[in-house]
Amino acid sequence: MKILFLEPFYGGSHRDFAEGLISHSRHHYNLHTLPQRFWKWRMRGAALYFSHKIKDPGKYDLLLISDLMSLSDLKSLWVQTCPPSVVYFHESQLSYPELLPGEYHDCSLYDDEEQLYRKLKNLLTAGIPDTRALSRSFDRYFEEIAKK
Repeated sequence: MKILFLEPFYGGSHRDFAEGLISHSRHHYNLHTLPQRFWKWRMRGAALYFSHKIKDPGKYDLLLISDLMSLSDLKSLWVQTCPPSVVYFHESQLSYPELLPGEYHDCSLYDDEEQLYRKLKNLLTAGIPDTRALSRSFDRYFEEIAKK
């Protein structure tokens, strides 16, 4: 099986997960990454970046992405060439506590609209893949959806 693995935040536990999965799998992975910085911007723009970088996504049997990329954006850019998809929810914006103004030195990055946007992107991404996988430490994800 040929798997296209897109990771927009390749560092720390995201890198460890990708490398561990690939090293213990019998399948062929084509891993494309972005450096581990600007995670909020990765949620907004990684789909656009990868949609231009990957010229023929239809040649893969499966697409694997983490929750830091919008699958709805990527599928809308690739239209009919997107292979069946799996999203790995390493963490969830829905289960993160809301940040209050003043908790960080730059509150504009953590305002109500920005937090709502990230939660909505996770909701949209959770609703459209062919399969979802959850990190054991973040398995409350869908419980949080029901509460919202």
